[in-house]
Amino acid sequence: MKKFWKEFKEFISKGNVLDLAVAVIVGGAFNKIVSSLVNDVIMPLISLAIGGADVSEWKWVIREATETTAETALRYGAFIQAIIDFLIIALTIFVIIKIFNFSKNKLRKAGERLKEDIKESAKKLKKKKGEQVEVEIETEVQTLPEEKPAEVEIETVPEIVEKQDSDTELLKEIRNLLKENLNKKEE
Repeated sequence: MKKFWKEFKEFISKGNVLDLAVAVIVGGAFNKIVSSLVNDVIMPLISLAIGGADVSEWKWVIREATETTAETALRYGAFIQAIIDFLIIALTIFVIIKIFNFSKNKLRKAGERLKEDIKESAKKLKKKKGEQVEVEIETEVQTLPEEKPAEVEIETVPEIVEKQDSDTELLKEIRNLLKENLNKKEE
């Protein structure tokens, strides 16, 4: 039983669970905003446009109320309001996903450009030293915990043909130039 509670504590303390909890709370608040927009802004305008009737009160009475029984009716006005709520939420989520995908593609392209810049810098430095070389560079895009959306981090610059002191110094120069270049772009 102790193992169960220990695992549960580890699960709860992970960042993803906390992020999910925040998302649920924000989602609930967003739902209230959308409901208010529909009920207090959109539906009154629709009611005004169709003659002043409250849309949420639209219904089709199947059986009238009597002293002993309640009215039986299909309340389609409330259903229309729920559909409008859904459409507004779906539109908002669609826009958020579009913005996310746009940012992701832009970041990927920036990473590819940086990769090409690294290759060109390595070739220039090698030519400066009078050597011919092919350079392969792997990059990985990672989301940072800070407010920055993401940054391209240089994972590896593979060793070039032979390990020599001059090659090691050259790789250090390339890394320093890249760090300076990234810092200038951030400013």
